[in-house]
Amino acid sequence: MPRRIALLSLSSLCSGVPVTEPLVLNVLPCTYLELGATPRERRAEQCLHTGEGFTYAFLAGRCTERASGASVHPDNCIELTPGVGAGLYLTAQPMLSGIVLTAAGSRRDFLGVGSDSAPPMTAGADAIGWPATEAERQADEKLRDSLRTCAALEPYGLCSTEPIRQICGCCPEAGGTGCSLDLSELNEVDVGIAAAQYRMAYLVLPLTNERYYFHLDPSGTRVWQGPLMSREPFFVVDVPPRSISSGHGPVEQVASATK
Repeated sequence: MPRRIALLSLSSLCSGVPVTEPLVLNVLPCTYLELGATPRERRAEQCLHTGEGFTYAFLAGRCTERASGASVHPDNCIELTPGVGAGLYLTAQPMLSGIVLTAAGSRRDFLGVGSDSAPPMTAGADAIGWPATEAERQADEKLRDSLRTCAALEPYGLCSTEPIRQICGCCPEAGGTGCSLDLSELNEVDVGIAAAQYRMAYLVLPLTNERYYFHLDPSGTRVWQGPLMSREPFFVVDVPPRSISSGHGPVEQVASATK
């Protein structure tokens, strides 16, 4: 039984003043990390990738059942749990005409706009060439700076992942028993490993699953970076599930007209 979420009108969220510069937005296949007692990598045919951080996003479109092709409520196509994965930064409010994503309530102002805002969403292990935009480079620097001590790894559950389990084992600050290595301050290689695991776990937003598929409507999709800024992005349009290859990168790219 799908969970029900209160629906919000877009006008109740914010009013925007249009600007002309485009925001890059892609829908890509991705590999992401599901944390827990036994972390595992999972694959999704559709994940949201934004070239910059944002406060609100409205993803216009519809959700369909794979087996029958019948339209179902969009809350079937997205699952965000507070504090888990992208739920650390975002809350989803499915509507009949699409999905509203909001950073409100996260108590994290990544953009420094004076209100809650989320960092760029990546394509996890499939983020070839990331960081590519200036915003992504800034996000990467902030992320690395926040993970330079082993004590910073434990709150995010990263110590349970195999690549950095040994690092945490050498850090009493992260619950380890200590070892011959002094890893209270991580070296650049270990910081890079931790940052990559964090991106795969928290900066990936799947828009599809085994039973349902989200059909994005680029013409109606909007992204906001603050209460007074509205940006109409570039898109990689969605394609039927059978047409998506297992390779990396965008399938097809179109640009929407700015207004």
